[in-house]
Amino acid sequence: MLIAVSVLAWIFAPWIVKNGLYALTADSNIGQLDVTVRLLRIMLPTVVIFGMSGLVMGMLNAHRSFLIPCSCACYVFSGNNLWHRCASEKLGR
Repeated sequence: MLIAVSVLAWIFAPWIVKNGLYALTADSNIGQLDVTVRLLRIMLPTVVIFGMSGLVMGMLNAHRSFLIPCSCACYVFSGNNLWHRCASEKLGR
């Protein structure tokens, strides 16, 4: 389900940004539309990753294994920071 939502959001990212995000601000700069669409598409895989990690952590908690889910939060934040660093280097920022 999350993969389908992410794929649809990837396809309709320009429409989501133009009609959803820019509709919220009165003085939005339309020149930033392309950058916002690119950043949205970069962030979409994290929806799937966080959803899958939540399911795995729930299964481990159900089996009374609490150390691994607790330590996974550290790896998630480290991976998220690495993802953002690589993405910002790719965008040239």
